[in-house]
Amino acid sequence: MKKYLLSLLLLIPTLAFGESNIWEKAAYGSLPGVSLVNLFGVDPAINTSLELAWEESAAYTPLTAAFSSPYCASSSANDASAGTGARTVSVKGINTSFAAFSETVTMNGTTSVVLVTTNILMINSITVLTAGSGLVNAGIVQCGTGTNTSGDPAVPHAYLPVSSASAIAAAGVGGANESKTFMYGVPANKTLICRNITTGYYLVTTANGVQMAIDGYTNSTGVLKRYFSSATNNAGGNPIMNPTIISFPEKTIVLGKMAASGAGVGFMSAQCLLIDDGRVNLNQKFF
Repeated sequence: MKKYLLSLLLLIPTLAFGESNIWEKAAYGSLPGVSLVNLFGVDPAINTSLELAWEESAAYTPLTAAFSSPYCASSSANDASAGTGARTVSVKGINTSFAAFSETVTMNGTTSVVLVTTNILMINSITVLTAGSGLVNAGIVQCGTGTNTSGDPAVPHAYLPVSSASAIAAAGVGGANESKTFMYGVPANKTLICRNITTGYYLVTTANGVQMAIDGYTNSTGVLKRYFSSATNNAGGNPIMNPTIISFPEKTIVLGKMAASGAGVGFMSAQCLLIDDGRVNLNQKFF
């Protein structure tokens, strides 16, 4: 009888809430209509005003219209189809209809490689798919618009820094074959739910303060809504996590931003679930 009662008690959380941990199940891919999205951004030189957490370390304003002739290029000739660096990269983002896209780009050194996907509104990430003997991208890989100056677009929209061990050691941050940008476009007919917003930083003057925010921009109008804001002046470089859960509706461009009262390096991250609105059942136990 005791064993039976114990088994029943252990079942109660599952019966009451449907699943013990939907985040792990989403990562595994066993929840229909739900997928895991990890957002992570690094700012190697925090500014005194809020700016996007990405390794370009500059302010970024989302577009309200499609890119004009977007392309990708590298600062190194070794990032090419037969080079020692990155040979092909994956570029992911959304178009002006807020449909997700993924495109494989064959690099050509400092020469522009025009993206085939049309009506691009935003790029979420750059990831190296194949590389030569160097195993990582040899130069700074960027996707953007405007004049290409030795592989550097006049207006960058995605940024992957040099991924060599020496470059990472020198700068304290590095691409490691994946861009580190806290930016995400919520596709049409989807909802993004995020939790465990984490911020870490190291400031030259430890007593200086850090501010972080997560902003959402609506399609076409560019209207801004601040979903989350926090600040701290903890000495040192301790990470801080906030368990707040935030819901972003479809067609929202999400930007994680940081600012500091002194020079330093910072990062932001969040665990998120992308939910297919058409498959949500209001009577189910998950949400």
